[in-house]
Amino acid sequence: MLKIEIPRVECEKLTPTYGKFVIEPLERGYGHTLGSGITRIMLFSIPGIAVKWLKIEGVKHEYSSIPSIVEDTTEVMLNIKKINVKTEYTEPFFMYIDVNKPGEIKAGDFIPYQDNIQVEILNPDLHIATVKEENCKFSMEICLEKNTCYCPAEEHKNTPDGYIPIDSLYTPIRKVDYLVQDTRVGQITDYDKLIIEIHTNGVISPDEALDISAREFQEYLKFFIALSDETFEGIMKPTIPKLEDEILHKDIEDLNLSVRSFNCLRRYGIVTVGDLVQKTEEEIMNLRNFGKKSLDEIKSKLAEYNLALKQNED
Repeated sequence: MLKIEIPRVECEKLTPTYGKFVIEPLERGYGHTLGSGITRIMLFSIPGIAVKWLKIEGVKHEYSSIPSIVEDTTEVMLNIKKINVKTEYTEPFFMYIDVNKPGEIKAGDFIPYQDNIQVEILNPDLHIATVKEENCKFSMEICLEKNTCYCPAEEHKNTPDGYIPIDSLYTPIRKVDYLVQDTRVGQITDYDKLIIEIHTNGVISPDEALDISAREFQEYLKFFIALSDETFEGIMKPTIPKLEDEILHKDIEDLNLSVRSFNCLRRYGIVTVGDLVQKTEEEIMNLRNFGKKSLDEIKSKLAEYNLALKQNED
């Protein structure tokens, strides 16, 4: 079976809501295969919390005006959709607001009905509504649940009387993109570099989202492995060590080889130290006019950098 290079995964930037990851080198075509699979799983499979119903005292439907409130019901519903909630609780739960004085109502003003539920609102300063009159009473309840992807209001089942269903964006992934570029290993340039950029709402970190998606992808692929009894020994082979990249990109001229050895390597397209360490002793000795003395010289120079020629594969 053909051996392929083990790719490196690097995190170029990471914040609580944004991450940029680079995976290389990948065999040609694997960039799109992995990028498409992982990003689709990320968008459709990672669960999150969202509001599914709301109830405002004195309001029967979403087109009603709300007494003593500047915003109408539709505006309030749009604001409610933006609440980002984090909790370990997995069942649907209710939160409420009771206000009897003028002022701004924010997402952080919501309180869970059940004392045993630990809820963190990640955007507590999010504007919900504005009470404009003295001596008024404004009450609102919202029902939240954990789910995946997106559910339009009309698909919420068993809505209780007096509650208004709301479009629910459950996924904590706000945006995910992938890009495939060309990269190289030594003199070979037909490898893929996969770049994945992930934006979340803060409920989950981008690196955690990538980890969960990759693990779920792996679990699904296991179904296909069971279809055959053939022994699988793996197809990955070690690639150039990341720690030594700077040395491996050096020109072989920096090794201070003899003129004979240097010219011979150059003649056969061996330009960098990285090109050289991917050759076996046998391959080097097969180069025209290359002898044992020159081979020993190369091995000695590479050893100074804790490097060696590639081992022969059995």
